[in-house]
Amino acid sequence: MFDPEPALSISPDARPSLGRIVGSVSFIFGWVVLHYVLFFLLAGGGVVLEVLLSIVKTFLFPGRSLHEQHLDITAWSTSLTVGVVIAGLAGIPAGLAILWKHKRKIMMRTFWIAILVGIAFELYALISFIGSALAA
Repeated sequence: MFDPEPALSISPDARPSLGRIVGSVSFIFGWVVLHYVLFFLLAGGGVVLEVLLSIVKTFLFPGRSLHEQHLDITAWSTSLTVGVVIAGLAGIPAGLAILWKHKRKIMMRTFWIAILVGIAFELYALISFIGSALAA
């Protein structure tokens, strides 16, 4: 009369629905494309800022050469690139967390760790850019 098994028991081996698969792949694709576009927007904006900064420094400090001022771009642009790539790759475990319910906890933990590492690299890029902008 009383069934001890719940009617909707889901085993870890159960196949995900088509909606979960489409949602997971869509999330991963959207996240990676968003960070791809964000990378080029930030990199392009950073190059423009570096050029404008060198023009302003040329007028404020006429004794410095332009070549000397452009050496700082590699420090912050490399860090920015690494940060955006790591944050972009963080979308993969987040999308897989949608798909794999039984591994959701570890996937979300990986997502948050990757996001925090990416943000740390991006903050370092911001700090090094501000430092190079303020250096006379």
